[in-house]
Amino acid sequence: MAVTGAVGAAIVAAVIGSLVWPASDLRFGDTSSRQVPGLALAVPSPSSVASSGPAPIRPACTEPLGWRIASVETWPGGLARVWRATEVDVAAGPRDPSINFMLVAARRVRALGWCAPVGGPKQAPVGLSSALFRLEGGIVTPVEVTLLTTVASGPLGEVWIPRSDGRWTESWASGRYVIRIATQDGTWVRWLGIEVRAYGASETDVPPSDQRMPGS
Repeated sequence: MAVTGAVGAAIVAAVIGSLVWPASDLRFGDTSSRQVPGLALAVPSPSSVASSGPAPIRPACTEPLGWRIASVETWPGGLARVWRATEVDVAAGPRDPSINFMLVAARRVRALGWCAPVGGPKQAPVGLSSALFRLEGGIVTPVEVTLLTTVASGPLGEVWIPRSDGRWTESWASGRYVIRIATQDGTWVRWLGIEVRAYGASETDVPPSDQRMPGS
């Protein structure tokens, strides 16, 4: 990757060790049933999957042995699916300062989600549910999201499309987000912090013409 500048260095650090797939066959016009923060996971129904047309159903995750942030990002070379290695935190709530934030920076972040480890010492418990919150100026706001039907979300990972005031948006807005991941009975709770940054959003960012898709 030929990326320069302070933000470019942050992107390199975030993507090192992550897995990248081309995502040119993913479609964003069709979605599954709405997920409201705090409720159980919503898995695409057969009818909603069928409505998405011929686009293949990709796995939300790749059966990792550690926690991952999953995203679909727009780069000058096209769309890329990226999984970044991260860690979850034990915290008192979304504003807990002990939560660490992983940078997800691209021209656009089209979809965003999480993956739980399926084995090894970090294996996640069964029956997980999740909720997303946005942090802005010390204010915590629950975020309404919808599953992307062209990925097979499930109890160990999801990929979401953003909504704004009940309308679809093209990409996730820059800012800080926190995901609450918990068992249904609430006896196991973890928090995952994500900082979304639209590349080229500030004068100090690398010009879009100098960007390269992860893995290129």
